[in-house]
Amino acid sequence: MDKIDKDKKEARRQELLEDRTYKAVEKISKLMDKYMLDPIIGMLPFGIGDFISAFLIIPFVRLSAFKIKSLPLTLAIILNCLVDIMLGIIPYQVGNLFDIFYRGYKRNFKLIVGFVNDDREIIKEVNRRAATFAALIVLTLAAIAGLIVLIVKIAQGVISLF
Repeated sequence: MDKIDKDKKEARRQELLEDRTYKAVEKISKLMDKYMLDPIIGMLPFGIGDFISAFLIIPFVRLSAFKIKSLPLTLAIILNCLVDIMLGIIPYQVGNLFDIFYRGYKRNFKLIVGFVNDDREIIKEVNRRAATFAALIVLTLAAIAGLIVLIVKIAQGVISLF
């Protein structure tokens, strides 16, 4: 790689690091996982916390899809978000315990940092697993739908856990 290519890559890297969306993603990741805001928000009733949590993934998807322009990275981020949602909606505060340990925002930010810093291992692994991510997204969506049906039936008294 010649000096011009290295300079272009470094300029692109600096541009991403200074981007508003990148800074928002960094802040959201820190607030939600380092300061445990994700499980705290998850305690809001009627799935409001899970909706807020899902809404906060938008900057991650925007950055990966439109700034970094990587479909495999975008799929990985969406999958991590869906897994976080799926674990978070498990009733009786069990989901909030999973939120403490899963830390999907931190995982997503680590992937983004890997792409921004041109970490060949992270990029190679994400690109290699893109088809798997797509399949797991479909399965995770099905699992979320199943959990929602189960939660509604529990709320209606159709199913009793105790």
